[in-house]
Amino acid sequence: MNPLSGFSDWALALLPRLLLYPGGIGLVGGLLLVGLYNQQSGHHSLLTILAGVNILPTAVAWVAVALLPMPGAAPLPLPVDNFVLIALPAASLLLDNHAGLLERWASTAVVAALVSTMASAALMPPPVQSSPFFTGGGTWTARLLAGAAIMLAMSALASTLGQGWGQAIRWLAWGGLAATLTPLPSVAAGLGLLVLAPAAGWLVERRGLQRQAIAGAYLMAACSLFVALLQ
Repeated sequence: MNPLSGFSDWALALLPRLLLYPGGIGLVGGLLLVGLYNQQSGHHSLLTILAGVNILPTAVAWVAVALLPMPGAAPLPLPVDNFVLIALPAASLLLDNHAGLLERWASTAVVAALVSTMASAALMPPPVQSSPFFTGGGTWTARLLAGAAIMLAMSALASTLGQGWGQAIRWLAWGGLAATLTPLPSVAAGLGLLVLAPAAGWLVERRGLQRQAIAGAYLMAACSLFVALLQ
């Protein structure tokens, strides 16, 4: 196949993902998250948030959401590598000069948890389907620890949702990665993460526990990888 033709086919296949699902939903969902958060906190008006949008990191986060391997999304001619999927929201974060230290540390914890999950899947054989929780325990223990790390980090990140449209879309990108790259039992569990994490984040912010949540996420991610290496 001609490389130029192949790229053209790939770009055309990406368009419905960008404009409709999951990218379009990510754009609207990010805007709704910003609006709802600021309505509750009264920090900034939605117009103020939109006026201060940092275009390049927001666009990179939008592409990250559009490329998520979500069920029912338009297929791509060539699949995107998992490490590229993780690198895109990370690149958006690096390009965003409005991102705070808390978001950077919490996002790094999400990356650590995702990588530890992928490493545990590569290092250990899949569990026996008839008894997934009791086949030596190693696989599911590592995965549950990684899931706990992601939940803690996503809860800490939820406190950044009102800071800008780019932050909200990045948060959705991390949540989508957690829902699709980690071995959650169903799509409903992934959606549950996106619902529970903001609620937990509100509680974490109210109690001033963001640093403790991030530290716990790093600890859980390290334990996940350690358990995988022991098998």
